[in-house]
Amino acid sequence: MEELNTNQTTQTPQNAPLGDQTPKIMAAIAYFIFFVPLLTEFKNNSFVKFHVKQGLILFLTSLILWVLITVLASILGPLALSRLLYPLETMILAAMKN
Repeated sequence: MEELNTNQTTQTPQNAPLGDQTPKIMAAIAYFIFFVPLLTEFKNNSFVKFHVKQGLILFLTSLILWVLITVLASILGPLALSRLLYPLETMILAAMKN
């Protein structure tokens, strides 16, 4: 009589081919593209969810900082440029008077 192998398991997120490394990989991906792990079977994993939330906060913070820096640069940029060009302007005007 044949003996049945009872040690066979199905592949779930916990025993996938990469073992316990897959949630770590999904957590790392969450910092670069935060929504990708939500599209996988690891979307209910608390470890992955934690890193997805942190990736989202990182994305939103960088977006807000980018907007603030862009607005400040567009307001303060011409002022800074005029202060840099003032000595050159005075030299040109002085040379034109002579």
